[in-house]
Amino acid sequence: MVSKVASILVALFYLAMVYAYQDSSAVLDTLILLIIPLGCIWFSDEIGGTDSGLGEESSKKSAQKIVAAAGWLILLAPMLFKGISILTRK
Repeated sequence: MVSKVASILVALFYLAMVYAYQDSSAVLDTLILLIIPLGCIWFSDEIGGTDSGLGEESSKKSAQKIVAAAGWLILLAPMLFKGISILTRK
């Protein structure tokens, strides 16, 4: 539950920044781009829990965690890239 709330807060931060610095059509574009990472975070159990037929519960759990981690990586990538560019500026 904490992950879901945190992902919504990050998404709202992105939308607020786009609204403040871009035009209103960019907000819709940003919202569309946020659908995939938010979907991976919110529905990682369903996406990563598909049955492979092998019946290994531990592999399902690790797949769910990988899906959620990929969602977080995609969601936080713009912040990470901006942070790196600020730190490497001369």
